[in-house]
Amino acid sequence: MGEKRVLIVYYSRSGNTKKIASELAKKLSGDLEELIENKNRNGVVGYIKSGLDAVKKVNTKINSSKFDAKEYDIVIIATPIWAGTMASAVRTYISENKEKFSKVTFLCTHGGGGGEKAFNEMRELSKAYPVAICDISNSEIKKGSWIEKIDKLVNEIDK
Repeated sequence: MGEKRVLIVYYSRSGNTKKIASELAKKLSGDLEELIENKNRNGVVGYIKSGLDAVKKVNTKINSSKFDAKEYDIVIIATPIWAGTMASAVRTYISENKEKFSKVTFLCTHGGGGGEKAFNEMRELSKAYPVAICDISNSEIKKGSWIEKIDKLVNEIDK
């Protein structure tokens, strides 16, 4: 990966986005930052609350970051898609750190689409055009075909 310093920032409710972000951190020798919020999003009620917060574009309280985004050459921001957009914790992180981004890459996981809309919102909010984007469906995660997409993403970032 050369001399680039890479930070992978992610939020994961179900574990899918965490799995992808962890693999990216290994492949890119990057630092991994999990966004943690003080809100219970477990089970059906948590799922519904998550969707409603996303639709309302609600920011949420997240724990302080371990890593400073301005110290990295590229920040990869990974989010699940909730109701067609990014998770609330990711929205909060981007809002709080957008001035610190040198370059960004966006990644999303989803059950049935919404990546394009989320990427557009992430681009607008961060005021940054991504070096690369990656959209991974739950069915690709189940089949294992997401690894090919991650390898392609790593190549795009490494250019």
